[in-house]
Amino acid sequence: MGIAERFTEERRARLAAQRLLEQKQAELFAANKKLAEYAKELNEEIRETREEVGSLRDENMRVKADLQTATRRTEIAERRLWDSVETIRDGFAVLNPVAG
Repeated sequence: MGIAERFTEERRARLAAQRLLEQKQAELFAANKKLAEYAKELNEEIRETREEVGSLRDENMRVKADLQTATRRTEIAERRLWDSVETIRDGFAVLNPVAG
């Protein structure tokens, strides 16, 4: 094999390596672009999830406050009811009209 043939073979190998490098660079660029788009979607999903969590947390706090208010009112109503029952029992006398 002469110098010209070696030179030609090396040139072909170098060109093939360059094409392979360009192909791999293009694949890598496409993969990076896909990853960037996916990261953007994930960031948006995270933002939406955080908003939803914040909203649910606020709603949960309102529900707890409403429950506490309802519980207090129920306790007051129950206490008043028992007071009324006690008052009725203590305040009425049943006389026996048949007593002798």
